[in-house]
Amino acid sequence: QIAKLGNRHPFGDDEILRLSRCHAYLLGTTTTGSSATHGNDNSKKGAAASFLSQWATHCSTLPPADFTNPHPTDPYTSIFQIDPNLSAAATSTSSLCQNDFMRKIYITKVMAVVEEHILPPGFGDTLQRVAFTLPKQQQQQQQQQRQRAKQQSKHTQYKDGDADDDEEQENTFEMDRLDTFLNGAADCSRRGNRKALEIIFQCCRGGGAATNEGSKARAGELLNLAYRLGLACSLLTTAFKLYDEAIHSND
Repeated sequence: QIAKLGNRHPFGDDEILRLSRCHAYLLGTTTTGSSATHGNDNSKKGAAASFLSQWATHCSTLPPADFTNPHPTDPYTSIFQIDPNLSAAATSTSSLCQNDFMRKIYITKVMAVVEEHILPPGFGDTLQRVAFTLPKQQQQQQQQQRQRAKQQSKHTQYKDGDADDDEEQENTFEMDRLDTFLNGAADCSRRGNRKALEIIFQCCRGGGAATNEGSKARAGELLNLAYRLGLACSLLTTAFKLYDEAIHSND
């Protein structure tokens, strides 16, 4: 799985494994990828954190995969599943896990400030739709195909290989979704300024690539978003540097 994705995206094996584990964890623990995600609209008490905040928090505090110590009842065997050791780490009382927990709280608070005061309203949700999810039409078609296959299986007896076909369709859908996620991460960070500018343009043009709404963007909005993103990056870099310095000084 990792080798196949590595041939398509400008990431090393360790990076693909980390991003894949983060993607599976986000899908399994949040409403990422569904219409229930509300961008950075966290003004209401109890509102779910945005895709951008969840991604920044989990990916930057994700412990490394431990294949030498597999889970006794649910071993981690596929990049599509949540690493069961993550749940164990979340409830661990060890000092290392506690440090990761404190870092997660810190990042969550910093991202809340960034999304509330620097980035445009709803940017996290817009970025998710533009760069990190399957195009709406393709996603609907794949879901319809999966539903038809399930309905057919209810009315007919399984023949040899039918169960394998269903599993293959499920894996194909999961691979396409993960592939799209990695492609978005690459476009935003590894494929040069032009690709990154295309993502910014799509975020400004009203709905983004996932909805094909509009083909133009206002120059003022484009410059404004670029400025806000630069300011957010500067703040995050400084905040993380200060946090790391504080942790090291206490050691």
